[in-house]
Amino acid sequence: MKPVIGITSYIRKDVFRNYSQVGYEYIEKIEKANGIPMILPVLQKYDDQELNKLIDCVNGIIFTGGCNVESQWYGEKPLGEETKEDVLRNGFERDLFLAAKKKKKPILGVCRGCQLINVMQGGTLVQNIDSQLNTAVYHKGTGCRISEKLHRVVLAEDSRLKNAYNEQEVPVNSFHEQCIKQIGTDLRITAKCCEDGLIEGVEYEGDFYMAGVQWHPEGMEDQLKLFEEFVDICLKNSDELALK
Repeated sequence: MKPVIGITSYIRKDVFRNYSQVGYEYIEKIEKANGIPMILPVLQKYDDQELNKLIDCVNGIIFTGGCNVESQWYGEKPLGEETKEDVLRNGFERDLFLAAKKKKKPILGVCRGCQLINVMQGGTLVQNIDSQLNTAVYHKGTGCRISEKLHRVVLAEDSRLKNAYNEQEVPVNSFHEQCIKQIGTDLRITAKCCEDGLIEGVEYEGDFYMAGVQWHPEGMEDQLKLFEEFVDICLKNSDELALK
């Protein structure tokens, strides 16, 4: 039986109506990896029971890219007037993360999702790479295609990423203006940018699968392996829970 993979979404506001939206590349990758994708809308009103019911509908969750994680969560004030923070989405995904972690649901974080994992584990972020760090690597990716490879990452030995890709280095795209500064509790670094050493991947050292990557693997044709591994882990996790 195929596992159901929850995919977090964002609210796109239009002139006539608002949309719950997610990049279709996530849907395609999960289907190709033999999973069933299910879009999780940003909820405004919910209690613990309702949130747990939502969690029980999926075998794992992908926290997708998008707006910045709340800087106050890691003890900083936002830089500049335009913080690109979405209070509604941030609040919902914080609660969703905590509920999923409590139930030991496999979690995969992409870009913002990777940063969310780190912050929820007590880590911090660099709020603006361009103004706060001296790096020649163009991490923001403005004007680039999602399939375009902008730099390479080196993968840590004995990591889930290394196991998934079976490569020492992997070329990746890049669409982030923030990055991990201090790594969170019980996380290990699993990928770094080859050119400037920025943290590009983390994984949880606890008793269930939780990992994040800073790039967007859903947009790259040659990165299905990461989703195949995640779907397989979600299937095994659901089988184990069924036996208990």
